[in-house]
Amino acid sequence: MKKIKNVNFLLGNFLTPFVKKEIETFFKQKIDVVISDMASNTIGNKSLDSYKINELCMNAMEFAKLILKNKGIFVSKFFMGSEFEEIKRKANGIFEKVVNFKPNSSKKESREVYIIGKNIIN
Repeated sequence: MKKIKNVNFLLGNFLTPFVKKEIETFFKQKIDVVISDMASNTIGNKSLDSYKINELCMNAMEFAKLILKNKGIFVSKFFMGSEFEEIKRKANGIFEKVVNFKPNSSKKESREVYIIGKNIIN
């Protein structure tokens, strides 16, 4: 990746414990925001592609629960699909306020949606 001033890149598979540990070590303390726009390589099978991206969203949410400050904010992309209710249920169990949002920049026919969670439930 091309270097950007004051930006640190970590190239790796987020699902591996090593990458998560590297992120925790870098920050050394709880953080204010976790933003995930992760996506796996797509294969053209919409159901499987959606499932993989939604699994990344759920993993990012679990990680956010550990690394966010109590008043922290979580934002993640996911795809509308069979996992929607599970994502919503998980988010409502972690955050006091949960909103789903489809940005205007997202194509109307796209299944892409973002979930925003605020304030960790203690």
